[in-house]
Amino acid sequence: MVEKLGNLPAEASLDGLTVLAIRDYSLNYNTTSGPFEALKSINLEINRGQTLGLVGESGSGKTSLAWAIMRYLPDNASEVSGSISLLGENLRGKSHQEILEIRGRRISMVFQDPSTSLNPVIRLGDQIAEVLVRHRGLTPKQALTEGEALLATTGI
Repeated sequence: MVEKLGNLPAEASLDGLTVLAIRDYSLNYNTTSGPFEALKSINLEINRGQTLGLVGESGSGKTSLAWAIMRYLPDNASEVSGSISLLGENLRGKSHQEILEIRGRRISMVFQDPSTSLNPVIRLGDQIAEVLVRHRGLTPKQALTEGEALLATTGI
């Protein structure tokens, strides 16, 4: 979920706005056998309104790329080259505190493990509202209204 783009001038055109850009990004994992090349020279761009699906066999780097974007890399990860930019801001140089402020407010991830993603016994609108209360400081009522509006845009 990417934050609303409220910091842009009202007259700015959002068509074609690059939300996420990855340029020449390479990532290794340091192992006892030496470096393991997990990602090599990844380039991609997602513009406003676009959806990207990553498809590949097990071990092809899909999760490593998602972790790199979210800055959830394990201690044995070594970023070799490239940049990962969210709305023009390079995430690679951010401090841990800056990343914590970006996560949940401007970008978030639904993990593959169902126990860490959406809870089937809690209404989806309520789950989204919880995030909005926590990260945007909305009241529960405001967050529920906003969450339902966001859901309506997805067609779910």
